[in-house]
Amino acid sequence: MARYDKTTYTLRILGCTPETLPMSQLAKYLSELSNLLEGLENVHFESVTPGSACLNFAVEGDSKSKARARLVSVASDPKSTTKSNIRKLLRNNGHSGAKLYQGKMPVWSVHREFNRKNQVTVKKTDKIQGRLFDLGGKQERVRALIQGADSRAYKCHLNIQLAEKLKPYLWTNIQVTGDAEWSKDAMRNEWILTNFVIKDFTPLSSESLRDIFSELSQLPSQWTGDSDPHGDILKARH
Repeated sequence: MARYDKTTYTLRILGCTPETLPMSQLAKYLSELSNLLEGLENVHFESVTPGSACLNFAVEGDSKSKARARLVSVASDPKSTTKSNIRKLLRNNGHSGAKLYQGKMPVWSVHREFNRKNQVTVKKTDKIQGRLFDLGGKQERVRALIQGADSRAYKCHLNIQLAEKLKPYLWTNIQVTGDAEWSKDAMRNEWILTNFVIKDFTPLSSESLRDIFSELSQLPSQWTGDSDPHGDILKARH
């Protein structure tokens, strides 16, 4: 069978990169695709590439039409198990969404949902420190992705004028200040950044942010396992 006789697909996981996507999470996303395409031969995982984190796989020969039918059916099925399970993974992993492409053509997308019933939202001026690893967009609202010391990718937005000033600092450590919206699911007891509009930024030294946080973690702390550090920080900033 000729290798060129294949159709390529990409599941793009938003809010992470190949460097920040743990193998355990990668395996779970691929497992959902595998379950959807179960029983089909000539379906092969190929690679993980940048562009958030792009999980690339290919389908060859007689399996191509059947695979496409199953993948496309997800888009029109409001009760799709595949979408539901991927949405749960996005929520548990802190990723903002997933988009499936056939080549460069979009097939379907899934976005993370919160349990609104148990959610607390805080809007305030805040700061994020990390490595700027992506900056792009063709509209007035430019997207910036910052990798924090916890290896999580934080999605932010800013205007074109500020993006031009920020461009020389791509792949360096920065601190951004802006309007943030944090959401906390009371059931999971976890704060997640749901929106951040950058208003200003400051370049940081080349010292590793992970090293800085590691040093801070060695300092004596008054917080106990039953306390709420994030809540204490919010109170202290008011």
